Amino acid sequence: KDIDARELHRAIQLVLDDGECFDQRISKFISYNSRAKDVNLDASLTSKELEILKLICHQWSNTEIKEKLFISEATLLSHKQNIKRKTEAKNILGFMVYAIAKGYVELSELLKAKSD
Repeated sequence: KDIDARELHRAIQLVLDDGECFDQRISKFISYNSRAKDVNLDASLTSKELEILKLICHQWSNTEIKEKLFISEATLLSHKQNIKRKTEAKNILGFMVYAIAKGYVELSELLKAKSD
């Protein structure tokens, strides 16, 4: 929470590049979620899956996503399962790693949105 945005961005980039991160707070968080860096960066998502992925990264709830996109719970869950299967993400952190690595969302954009 009190980490500088540039430091967090650098730490995530180092982990994605198979580097090391020496800040203990970041190291503990990334190592706890170390499987997130094993996402399939070659995965291709449909436009709807990509739209949902971006909303998830921006911390939209299922209810908010369903209302915005005019889709049912079953449809949303199906899209989320497809994203998970295609990207091989194990959790939301994996979704975020994939989205940031592919350039679909910017880490600075996510950090700015939460600090405003």
